[in-house]
Amino acid sequence: MTSMTKKQTSVLSALYELRSMLRTMEQDVGIEDLSCAELDVLLAAFAVTKMPGDAVTSDRIRHHDLAADIPQATYHRVLKSLLKRGLIDKAPGYKAGRYVVRGEFPAPKTY
Repeated sequence: MTSMTKKQTSVLSALYELRSMLRTMEQDVGIEDLSCAELDVLLAAFAVTKMPGDAVTSDRIRHHDLAADIPQATYHRVLKSLLKRGLIDKAPGYKAGRYVVRGEFPAPKTY
């Protein structure tokens, strides 16, 4: 059994701190229960939006690095889930294929 080097320990420590902060931030905005795919698609949609409220095509979201490796069927299930949760909306004035990331998320559910 080999022991970790100082560098490996330092890297793991930094990753732990980042992940811990990320979880806290996810809880603060009420998205801590999203799956990895849901979070990746939501963040990809946000990243390709030029300005808050702008419509973004499903294709642009799909080709973002965060969403590119998600299987097609899963991607479409995730879009449906994000719509149902109220985290994204269908873009007004378009029949399909365009979405808007909500400026405010719905209040977190309390059980």
